[in-house]
Amino acid sequence: MPVHIQWDNPEKSIIMARYEGRWTWEEFYQAAKDCEALAATVPHQINIIADMVDGFLPQGAPFGHAQKVASHNGPQMGFIVVVSGSRFIQGLMNVSARVVPVWREKYRAANSVEEARRMIEEERRKLAS
Repeated sequence: MPVHIQWDNPEKSIIMARYEGRWTWEEFYQAAKDCEALAATVPHQINIIADMVDGFLPQGAPFGHAQKVASHNGPQMGFIVVVSGSRFIQGLMNVSARVVPVWREKYRAANSVEEARRMIEEERRKLAS
């Protein structure tokens, strides 16, 4: 499968979802289910890094698919950081964040995995203080 799901840190507070090569929307939905199942194994809130740098976005409306997944996330799921070098995906995410409130709450965009980790850590520090 071109989507690989695993814990990103020893605290089990970040799930890494790596999208490699060509993947389908069906694989996207399965990855979301796999992330939810993994999150259910811990008692605390988690975040997801969706690393799409080495993947190709399938045909179809990404906004609708991502919104459908976000609306089914349980209370344990924090925001999702999408890592992509694609200006198209980043632009789509920025426009979507302005138009749809749930998108703003659930998704962020980053240029690298390291930036995504920093964003999550920064948000956690804000919530802790």
